[in-house]
Parts: sequence; C-alpha cells; structure tokens
Amino acid sequence: MKHKKFDSVLPYGYFLVRKSDNKKYVGVRYANVKKNLTPTEDFGKVYFTSGRLKKEFKKNPNNFWFKLCYTFDSIEDMFEWERKIALRIYKLPDWANQGWGQNYGENPEIGTLISEGRLAVGKDGKTSSERGAEKLKDWIWNTDEGQEWRSDISTRISRMRAEYSEEKEAEIQAKRKLKMDFKAASAKAQDTMRVVGEDGLTELQRKAKKSHQTMKESGMASILGKERDAKYTKKLGEMSEEEFQLWCEGRHIRTINSAKSRRNKYLQQVKAD
Repeated sequence: MKHKKFDSVLPYGYFLVRKSDNKKYVGVRYANVKKNLTPTEDFGKVYFTSGRLKKEFKKNPNNFWFKLCYTFDSIEDMFEWERKIALRIYKLPDWANQGWGQNYGENPEIGTLISEGRLAVGKDGKTSSERGAEKLKDWIWNTDEGQEWRSDISTRISRMRAEYSEEKEAEIQAKRKLKMDFKAASAKAQDTMRVVGEDGLTELQRKAKKSHQTMKESGMASILGKERDAKYTKKLGEMSEEEFQLWCEGRHIRTINSAKSRRNKYLQQVKAD
C-alpha cells in the first residue's frame, strides 16, 4: 500500500527534475530503512539518486527540483509502483530513465532485481550477458567469419604445441625463479638499508655521511663548491640586462641582491681583463 508518510522510516519513491533542460527522473529507495532515516532526512541530504543525474545533483542541487511521491508499506509495493511508472515513461526522450524501463517486462520479480542493480533481465527472461554469449556462439559456429576465426585459433594452438618442449619450459621456470629471487633479495636489501643502528642512523645515512666526510677531507667538496659558484656567477654575468631582469622576476629580494653582487663582480673582472 502507498501513502505519504514522509516523516516515517519507510521505503519511498521520488521525482527529480533538472531545471536547465527539464530532464526528469523517477526512482525508489529502501536503503534508508536500514539507516533508520525518514525520506525527508534521507533524500537530497544523504542520498542523491542512483541514476545518471546523481553526480550533478550532488554537486549542484540548486539546479534541481524534487518531490517525494509516496511511501510504501513493503519493498514489493515500492517496486510494483516503480514498474508501472517505468513502463509508461521509458520511451519518452525527456526522461533520464532510458534503458531500465524496457527491461521490466511484465514480471515484478525481474523489476525488483533490476532496481536493486543485481540483474539486467529483458522480456525474454535472459540477461544481457546471456544474450551476448548466444550471439557469439551463433557467430562462431554459423558464419564464415566465425569458422575462419576457429581455424586461425586451431592453427595457433597447433603451432604453440609444436614449439613447446620440456627444455623450453624448464628455461622459462628458471628465468621466473631468478626474477623472483632478485625481487626478494632487492626487497631484503632495502629493508636492511632502512634499519636504524645504535648510532641512530640507517645504513643509507651512514654511507652518505661517510661520502661527505671523505669529500671534505680530500678537499673535493670545496673544489666542487667553487666550480659550481664560478659557473653560476658566469651565467649571471653573461646575461643581457633584459634577461637578468626577467630572471629576477618572482625571486626573493635576498636572492636578487646576491645575484646582482655576483653579476657586478663578474662584469668588473671581465672589464679589467
């Protein structure tokens, strides 16, 4: 039985319209009962329809108008109401319910499964997957193209069997094992490198520290630093005035002042030479 008890926790039906193009959608909802929500508390606040207008309705609800149509005493009553509506509107272009209405047929049980999203069954009592499988089977066995395809597949299988040998299989398995062993060793090495020792450092940090210390003791760090500074200063000095102004845009004032100092120093040195 249907009624309009929108402040009661009951399954319900709703009507939704997109204002921009008057696209309409009708649907039903019963999951609100499990959530202990009334239709008023649920629709447009927790639930935003399951149809193709869902994302837009949730993102821009002001572009939609909706109405709660009925509440129902049972899920069966709800789906029966939806089935009757669907059979009247599914061919109309201004409704967003295109597609599922025609699948209801005259079987309320099928309509229930479709609305729950568990089955898409047509009037012939078959799902779209079953119909597709039958078409494929018919194409394979009853058409020239299908027979040619079967012949091609048989040829490929025969070739694969002819090329197969126990030695080749052993080679494939050995390569696979080597690859898996390498991955395992690599993962173990990475884990080892991340272990923190008594000095509070990981192996990676210790290696980096040791490398830095070696460079510092050998004077390489100082040499590399000076070379890097010289290249940077030369680059600034060889810029035209316009290029330098563009380079300065968006940079911090300290960076700009330092660059100006380097540039002037380079230009003075070039002039002196």
